[in-house]
Amino acid sequence: MGQLHGEYGHPLVLCEKDLPRIAVVDPTKVSHVIHSVRCGEPTEKGHRIVYADIEPFGPYGEYLEKSLRNPRINTAFSLRSLVSKIGTSGNVIKQRVTALITIDAVDAPGYAEASKVRVPSMEGISIDIEHPEDHLEELAMACGCESVDDQQLLDTLQVNKVEIKHSINGIVDVNGRLISTSNGKKSLFHELF
Repeated sequence: MGQLHGEYGHPLVLCEKDLPRIAVVDPTKVSHVIHSVRCGEPTEKGHRIVYADIEPFGPYGEYLEKSLRNPRINTAFSLRSLVSKIGTSGNVIKQRVTALITIDAVDAPGYAEASKVRVPSMEGISIDIEHPEDHLEELAMACGCESVDDQQLLDTLQVNKVEIKHSINGIVDVNGRLISTSNGKKSLFHELF
């Protein structure tokens, strides 16, 4: 976990001699780290969408972060894989994935579902916080509190100090004050406090 990186764009493959580049993540083109990967339910067309919790990181991380935060840019991702041809059906070539390499940030997705606007909770920001105690102010703001010393928050929790003792993995919807995790959407306030 936290060791798989993706690039800002797929590698350019012009001919057969370029194929080995597919299997290598170039550290000079990294834009994000992938924390977890999971499959969703089949779509109406029978496709399985692969979801990943990502965090902008690396030489192109700032560009990806700006893209994710900008509501006018439809950030997209795509699986990078090696495939083998297993047959044809009319004009359709059937292929089987033989190796899944990574997930890259791309200009346009192979499937519409693999873009930011198709993920309902993407109004917020992606987080994976190993030490939430270092981010209490940001988390309190996302919950609608002025700070972790907000008297209303302290009174509600009947405490003098707020401490968070577990990691949080998910997408924070700041406007809706929700966090989407692999277990579904939850109130950010109740998940944290």
